[in-house]
Amino acid sequence: MMGETFARYALIIALFAVVSILYGALVAFGQGNLKRRIAYTSINHMGYTVLGIAVAGALFQDAVYAREMALIGAPVEMVEHGLITGALFLICGSFRQRTEEYDLDSYGGLLRQAPLLATFAILASFARLGLPGLAGFVAEFHIFAGTFAVYPWLAVIGVLGILITAALFLQMLQKLFFGAMPQRWASCRGAVGRLRDHWYCAAVPADPHRGFSNAVGRSPLMPIGDVLPEISLTLGAVIIVLFAAFARQHQHVWAAVLALLTIGLCIGLTFTQWDGPPRLTFSGVWALDGMALSSKLVVLIAGALVIAMSPEWMQTDRRHAEYYALMLFALLGVIMMASASDTMELVVGVLLSSVASYPLAAYHRTWAPALEAGMKYFLMGALTNTLLTIGVVVLFGLTGNTGYPEIAQKLSVGHDSLALTIATASIILGLSFKLAAFPAHAWMPDVAQGSPAPVAAFLTVIPKIGAAVALARFVSLMPPDVAWRAIVALISVTTMTLGNVAALRQTDVRRLLGWSSVSQSGYALMAIVVMGTSDQALPALVFFLASYAIANLAAFAVVTYLRGRTALESYQGLARQAPIATTILIASLLSLVGIPPLIGFFGKLMLFSVTIEGGYAWLAFVAAANTVVSLFYYLRIVARMMFSDTRPHCACTGGPVGTNHHDRVWLAVDCRWAWCRNANGVHGFDRLCALGLACRIKLNGVILRGSYLCHLFKI
Repeated sequence: MMGETFARYALIIALFAVVSILYGALVAFGQGNLKRRIAYTSINHMGYTVLGIAVAGALFQDAVYAREMALIGAPVEMVEHGLITGALFLICGSFRQRTEEYDLDSYGGLLRQAPLLATFAILASFARLGLPGLAGFVAEFHIFAGTFAVYPWLAVIGVLGILITAALFLQMLQKLFFGAMPQRWASCRGAVGRLRDHWYCAAVPADPHRGFSNAVGRSPLMPIGDVLPEISLTLGAVIIVLFAAFARQHQHVWAAVLALLTIGLCIGLTFTQWDGPPRLTFSGVWALDGMALSSKLVVLIAGALVIAMSPEWMQTDRRHAEYYALMLFALLGVIMMASASDTMELVVGVLLSSVASYPLAAYHRTWAPALEAGMKYFLMGALTNTLLTIGVVVLFGLTGNTGYPEIAQKLSVGHDSLALTIATASIILGLSFKLAAFPAHAWMPDVAQGSPAPVAAFLTVIPKIGAAVALARFVSLMPPDVAWRAIVALISVTTMTLGNVAALRQTDVRRLLGWSSVSQSGYALMAIVVMGTSDQALPALVFFLASYAIANLAAFAVVTYLRGRTALESYQGLARQAPIATTILIASLLSLVGIPPLIGFFGKLMLFSVTIEGGYAWLAFVAAANTVVSLFYYLRIVARMMFSDTRPHCACTGGPVGTNHHDRVWLAVDCRWAWCRNANGVHGFDRLCALGLACRIKLNGVILRGSYLCHLFKI
C-alpha cells in the first residue's frame, strides 16, 4: 500500500526534484562567493538524489529495469555528494586561509602558485560535473538512464542542470588557470616547490609561544598532512560502505580485511608524525602532541584487535560489511575526542563516536536485550550530549572563543565563577557518558550483555580512551578557583565503588565485565584529578588505559571464542575443556585486578603513585580498597573454571570445545541452559538461541522439539 501511494505522487516528487536541480544550478551560477556557490550546487545535486528515488518509486510494470537503475543511482549519488561536497568545502577553507576571502576573483593564478591545491580543486570540480571515470558519473548515469525510460522529458530538463553546473565550474577553473594573480600572492612564503611539499602558503607566521599547556606551537593554517591518518580512516570507511552495497553476503568478510588494512595505514601515517614538534594545527582546533599520538595508537591497535575477533561472530549477518564501516567511523570519533583542542571539535568527536556506536550496540535487533541496550545507550547519550553542548555554549558565552588556548587566556584574566562552574560540571558530566562513569554509567552493563561480544569489547574499552584524554585536556584549562578537582574526585570514588559493589552480585559474565568496566573508569579518573600537580599524570593515564585495553580485550576475546557462554554457571570446569582459553581469561582478570607481574599491575602502580604524589593519598586508599573488593568477583569466575564440575560442552567460534567432530549447542529453554547433541554437526546454528512454544527446529536433518515459550534470536 505504501508503494502504491508513493507511486501516485512519484511524478510530483520528480517535478520538485527537477526544479531543485535547475534552481540550485542557476542560483549558483550567479554567486561570486565560492562558499555560497558550493552550497547551491549541493541543492542542485540533492535534486538528483530525489529524482532517482521518485523514479524508483514509480510502479511502471514495463520499466522495472529503469527503476532498478534509478534505485542504484540514488544512494550512490548521496555517497558521492557527501564526499565531493566535503572535498570542495575543504578546498574552499584552504583558499580562505590563504587569501582571507571567499571571492572567486581573489583566486586568480592559484594553479601557478599552489599547484597541488589547485589540482585537487580541479579533480573535485570534474567529479562534481560527473565526468566519466570520477565518482559523480556512476550516480548521474544511473539516475538519468532510469529517468529517461520513465519520464523522458524530465530527464532532458534535468540534463540542463548538468550543463549549467558545468558552466559555473568551468568559470572557476578558468580563474584558477588564467586569472590575474592578486598582489597578496607575492607575499606567500616559499617557492612553488615548497608549496608542493607542504600544500599551504603561509599568510600568518606560526607563534611558537602559544598553545596547549604553553608547549604546543600554533599555526592558523590547514596542512592536510597533519590529518592524513584521519582522512585515511574516513576514506576506508566510505570504501567499505560502497563495497557492501555491491558485494554478495559471502564476500563481506573481505570488509574486515579492508578495515584492518585501513587501520594499518592509519597507524603507519601516525608514526610518521611522531618526530614532529608538539603543535596545534588547522587553525588551532587539532592537537598533534605526545598525548594525542600515543592515545591514537592505543585506539587504533585496540580497534584492530576488535575487528580481528569480529568475522566469526558476524559472518551469518546480512549486514556484515556495514558493521566494519561503523567501527571505523566510531574509531574516528574517538580519535577526534583525543586530539581536539577546541570545544566544538570535541562536540563533533563525541557525536560522531556516539552516532556510529548506537547501531553497533543494537546490531542484533531481533533480540530484546540488544534492543534494550541500544535504546538505553541512545537515551543516555542524548541527555549527556545535550549537557555537553550546554556546557560548551555557556563556556563560549563566558570567553567568546571555542579554542582551548583562547579559553585559558580569557579565564586567567577574569570570569564568573558560578557560570564557569556550571559549564565545567556540564562538560564533565557530558564526557562521563563516554567514560561510562557515574552518573552516566547505567548503559554499560546492558550493552556489555546485549550487544555482540566484539561490540561489547569495543564499547567497554575504546571510547574511554578518547574521553579520558579529552577530559584531561579540558580540565587543564581551568583556573585554580574552580572546584573541578573535587567534582572529578567525587565522580571517581563513586564510579569505582558502585562498579565493584554491583559486580559482586552478577551471575552473567558479560554483565560482570560491564560493571568492571565502570569501576575501571573510576581508576582512570584518579590521574585526571592530579592533572597539574603531578608531571607524570598524563603518562600514567595513557599507560593505564593501554594496560586496561589489553586485559579487557583479552577477556572479551575469550567470551567471543566461547560463543554462547554468558551465564557464570556455564563456565564450570572450563579449564578441563579449553585450557588455553581459560589461561588467557584468568590472566586478563588478574591483570584487571592489578596482580604482578601482569601489565595491569604496572598501570595501577603508576596511577597510585601519581595520585599520592599529587596530594590525594586518600583517593589512592579508596582505590586500593576497591581493588581488594574487585578481587572477590574476579576470583568467582576463576574458581568456577578451575574447581567446579564440568558442564556439558558448548559450541564456540573456534570449534567445539573439548570435542572431536561432534558439535553441541546450548539452547536457552525456559531461561535455563539445556543442551543437545547433533551427530552431523551444527555449523551455522551455533549462532542461534531458541526459546519457543511447541517449537520445531530442524538442525541439519535432526529435529529438536521443545514445549517452552520462546523467541528465536541471534546472539
